[in-house]
Amino acid sequence: MSDREEIAARNNADWCVAVWRSHGLPVETGPGLVACRRRTPRSYPNVVTVDRNADAAAQADFIAALCAAAPHVDVGVKDSFVRLDLTDQGFELHFDARWVFRAAMPDTADPGPLRWRRVETAADLAAWEAAWSASAPAPCVFRARLLAEPAVAVLAGFDTGDRLRAGGVASRAAGVLGLSNIFGSRRGFLQAAASLWPDLDMVGYETGDDLKAMEYYGFAALGPLRVWTKPTR
Repeated sequence: MSDREEIAARNNADWCVAVWRSHGLPVETGPGLVACRRRTPRSYPNVVTVDRNADAAAQADFIAALCAAAPHVDVGVKDSFVRLDLTDQGFELHFDARWVFRAAMPDTADPGPLRWRRVETAADLAAWEAAWSASAPAPCVFRARLLAEPAVAVLAGFDTGDRLRAGGVASRAAGVLGLSNIFGSRRGFLQAAASLWPDLDMVGYETGDDLKAMEYYGFAALGPLRVWTKPTR
């Protein structure tokens, strides 16, 4: 059976693939990885490695060929097991993080003042993305096609005035529930996600204070991952 880091990586790769496909982007597989050769949405990589035991040299060669075939694309690589050194290809380290895991468990704590529900319309998804980004307008990352994915739940937390205050994404794949794009009330989001799929273990990745927060809520920090970027010059 795959280890927990590999399960988390495969879950995350499936989520990235769902985002790519929602933009109509092509998806392919390589040596222990999934990839997209075209420009991907903001914050989403072009390559995610999913097999700890894959040939790292073959993966590096695949990435080099991808970059050569798409010189106009800013390429991102999620090195799920920190097995690649892409500096010779002109990549820069974007950030290091840790995979996290929490076994399925009942959560009977006070859910707090927010009311949580699944985002179901394109208009609500646009409002959710605006709250998530909390910045100047940028090209849309989350397309309405994602809302038709039964294994994906975009969750939003609303206050008593029906103002959107928090959110996150839960995606079911590789036998676990992946968590990403969390903002606002982390506790409330975790409870909302667990209420949809209470029997699934939870995975994700975090860094810095967000990693500490996940540990506070019962997650174990697992092995490291690394994200590389190669901007066009």
